[in-house]
Amino acid sequence: MPLRLLLIFTILFGSGAIVVTGLMVRPHIQALAAARTKAVMDYERERTARDKVSAALKESEARLTAIDKRLNEVTTQLATEKAKTVEQEQRAKKLDQELRSTKQTLATAKADLAAWNSLDVPVNAIKAVVSEAKKLRVANAAMQEELKLLATALEKAKPKVPDDEPALPGGLEGKVLAADPKYDFVVLDVGSAQGVQEKGTVLVNRNSKLVAKAKIARVQQNRSIANILPNWKFDEVAEGDLVIAQ
Repeated sequence: MPLRLLLIFTILFGSGAIVVTGLMVRPHIQALAAARTKAVMDYERERTARDKVSAALKESEARLTAIDKRLNEVTTQLATEKAKTVEQEQRAKKLDQELRSTKQTLATAKADLAAWNSLDVPVNAIKAVVSEAKKLRVANAAMQEELKLLATALEKAKPKVPDDEPALPGGLEGKVLAADPKYDFVVLDVGSAQGVQEKGTVLVNRNSKLVAKAKIARVQQNRSIANILPNWKFDEVAEGDLVIAQ
C-alpha cells in the first residue's frame, strides 16, 4: 500500500513538474518560434532584395554591354565618316583643280576660237586645219632633219672660204622675215647675237629644196639684211623660208 501511494505521488509530482516545466518553457519556445519566423521572413526579404539587386545588376550589365557595343559601332562609324570626309575633301580639291584647268583650257579655246574667227576660218574647218597643221609639223620636223643633213653635207663639200668671206656658225638656222623680189634682198631673223657677220653667205631653203644663196650686207643684234646672189637664185625667196649657214 505505501508503495502504491509512493508511485502515485511520484506520478503526480512528475506530472506537476511537466506542467510546471511546460508553463515555464512555453514562452521560450514561443519566443524561439517567433524569432525563427522573423528570421525566415527576414531571410526571404533579404533573398528577394538580393534577387532584385542581382536582376538589376544583370540588367545594368546588359545595358553597359549594349552601350559599349553601340559606342564601338559609333566609333567605327565616326572613323568611316571621317575617312569619307577626308576622301571627299581630297576629291573636292581634285575637282577644283580640274575645274580651274578646264576653265583655263576653255579660256584658251575661246582665245583660239577668237583667233580663228579673226582669220575668217569657219568653225567646221578648224578640225581640218588642225589636222593639216599636225601633218605640216611632222613634215617640217622631217625637213629640219633633212636640212641638218644637207647643211652638214654642204659644210663638208664647200670650198675653203676666202679671207674676205667669214665663215658663219655651222649650226646657224633662221628664217626670212621679209623679201623684196624687185631689189633681191631679204631680212633675216638672225644677227650678231647668233654669230652672223657681214659678207658671210647663207643658203635659203624651202621644203628641203635650195631656193637661193645670199650674202650678208648688214648685221644687227637679232636681225640682218642679205643680198640674193644672181647666179644662185633658183626661185623667188618668200617670207618663212628657212635660212642656214653655208
